[in-house]
Amino acid sequence: MTSQDSSEGEDMTKPKDQTGGMGKLSKTTRAKVDAELADKEASLLADTSVDLQSLRPQVSDKESFDKLIKAVNASTQKNEDIAQLKQRIVDLGEGVVKVAKEVANIVT
Repeated sequence: MTSQDSSEGEDMTKPKDQTGGMGKLSKTTRAKVDAELADKEASLLADTSVDLQSLRPQVSDKESFDKLIKAVNASTQKNEDIAQLKQRIVDLGEGVVKVAKEVANIVT
């Protein structure tokens, strides 16, 4: 008996179409789960909102603390600028070396 022999003459090597009822059920279930997870995510985000003021250290001299924060932020910005400048110099240097090699190849 071959795979195409059957009482109804259907090809047993091909899978039956299972997208009908199962496909609808799958889409419905997926939509329901997605909605539930979206609700849970929104709830979790709302519950984890951060009050930055409450994280601020309790200091007696708030003016000095504010100056310190400004100094730290300025220093951070300077460090980031220096790192960016260094990277640009490295990138420029690599480009210059590449051009110099090409010029050397042309000249020789």
